[in-house]
Amino acid sequence: VSAIAVNPEIDALTVGLVGLDGTVRRLVRHEYDQIPTAAEALALAGSVISGLADEVDLVLAGIGVAVPGQVRTSDGVVRNAPHLDWHDEPFGEPLAAATGYPAFVANDAALGALAEHDFGAGRRHEHLVYVNGGASGIGGGVITAGALLGGASGHAGELGHVRVSSSAVRDSAGIAGTLEAEVTRAELMAALGLRQADVRQFEDALLADRSDAVAAIVERQVGHLGTALAAAINLFNPEVIALGGFLAALQAYDPDDLDRS
Repeated sequence: VSAIAVNPEIDALTVGLVGLDGTVRRLVRHEYDQIPTAAEALALAGSVISGLADEVDLVLAGIGVAVPGQVRTSDGVVRNAPHLDWHDEPFGEPLAAATGYPAFVANDAALGALAEHDFGAGRRHEHLVYVNGGASGIGGGVITAGALLGGASGHAGELGHVRVSSSAVRDSAGIAGTLEAEVTRAELMAALGLRQADVRQFEDALLADRSDAVAAIVERQVGHLGTALAAAINLFNPEVIALGGFLAALQAYDPDDLDRS
């Protein structure tokens, strides 16, 4: 028995075939030249899922969609995904209708926090802070006493919008000097000379480049990341901090630097 995982981002749509033990059995990444509309992403996801279903001899339990934005989980409507420019876009119900499998949609960082708690760095721990860096920005999720912290409207844990500097640079919410504004994958991609890269390709390229220019960017971004994580530690008192996406690569570049920050 397996599930389908779908992650629409600004640079690519990733679809995974995942065992119920958390093992990724198959991964398909479809890159695109421009940000897709919700309808285009739905059509592409449906096509990839149909192909996977035809290829594998497995029972598919359903589809989970991780969206970099605010989602109404009751019916799978993407309320606001600013980087994708999706607003009040139905996604869960149309995807279920197109594929024949039940589909559930939620915020990508919140799902990342749950995944780390159940299968990853947070196993056997009840208090965890998860921060993910993707092509579209930075999101976060908090597990406290074994449960995902939701807040009044279900959007707690957005550490990307925590202010870390007095810079005038603004994030996707229009807030200046935040973690998301100061720590960006795009800046690192440009410095590395990369146009497209998945998580592994990005990390390999970053760890291989020890030039002064790249090292200076990493040092500055890690300093801002350390400021945000220090705030999270004081607020939530976690046992574990888990970093995902390009933030994990930043930490791996100099494992001691983040601790010093």
